Amino acid sequence: MAKQNRWFIHVPEIESETFVFFYFSGDEHGRSWSVRDYTNPGNPTLRYAKDFPEDWSASDVFSMAGKYIALAETRHTGDVDWYRHQIRALNRKYLQSDSPPASPRSASRDSRPPMPDTPDFPIVDRDKLLAHRSGKALKRILTSPQSEDWVTWTVMRLLQRTDASTWWPAVIDLAAANGAGSLPRRDAPPTVTLWRSIPAPPEYEKRSRARMAKSDNPRWRERARNPKAVEGPTEVDIALKGSSYSAFIEAKLHSDISEGTTYDPERNQILRNIDCAIEQAGGRSPWFWMFVKDRNPEWRYQQLIEKYRKEPESLAHHLPHRDPATRARMARGIAVIAWRELLPLLPDTPDTADTREELRRRVGAAA
Repeated sequence: MAKQNRWFIHVPEIESETFVFFYFSGDEHGRSWSVRDYTNPGNPTLRYAKDFPEDWSASDVFSMAGKYIALAETRHTGDVDWYRHQIRALNRKYLQSDSPPASPRSASRDSRPPMPDTPDFPIVDRDKLLAHRSGKALKRILTSPQSEDWVTWTVMRLLQRTDASTWWPAVIDLAAANGAGSLPRRDAPPTVTLWRSIPAPPEYEKRSRARMAKSDNPRWRERARNPKAVEGPTEVDIALKGSSYSAFIEAKLHSDISEGTTYDPERNQILRNIDCAIEQAGGRSPWFWMFVKDRNPEWRYQQLIEKYRKEPESLAHHLPHRDPATRARMARGIAVIAWRELLPLLPDTPDTADTREELRRRVGAAA
């Protein structure tokens, strides 16, 4: 199965009469993306996110494409004939065009589709969602068929409609079945908080600033003198807190983890979550899990988690300010749970039928 950051899309604001090849890396909400138009003679036309309005994230581009999205195999972008063949087939199927003109249509912010007055997708507890999300984050939930926030919100809100003394032990069982060697208590159901913003731990901030001050990079040395935090807050997708434990969960759907920060190329998203989980535990035992679409070994998060499990000492290099015993237990407790494995825990009632169907579609579960 191909790593799901390679797509064929049709977005009129990018190319009005043809599908293009779309690639993104890191977080789907970021700006690390590009498009290639293979309808031109010779080499394809390559454009990056910087060539488009500055507020277009990868997720925004997905939203603009709507239903005109097809997963692309992992092929070298130099295989021009193969890409042209795929795009011609998509153009014929969806745009009734075999060889569309290659003239680009300039993209403008005003040409972007407006956010609908009502959601395109079933929204659980909509009023409560509006109190949790706003702006572009809310727009993605309401309009993007690839929104991982929609999946996060929907699964967790439906879980909370059931008895926590039932679903919490079931989630722990899934963690154990998917690699966790140490587990939180089963008899203490958690409170659930979504999208919690956590500042960088003070000890990491101190060490990072000292590292930057000694760097050969003049920009880093200058930034180290700025008292503003060198690492921005980490948004924890799901925080579960019980009487004796605290679990942070990173949610992924079509995107991989970010592998670094502006001033620390080795500070990946898993390390940030683990560091923040330890910092915020407050006397509780910390855990870190991931909820994902799949555990394909091509995903960077899967590779890193396997490494941390097998080589817990590797965390020492990245988290030297943490107690060795805590680091080792965190490595043993990491679990990667697929969204589809959570679906049987959700309420199966007539009023949730449409929502469950949309969930199955998004997470790749059989009907």
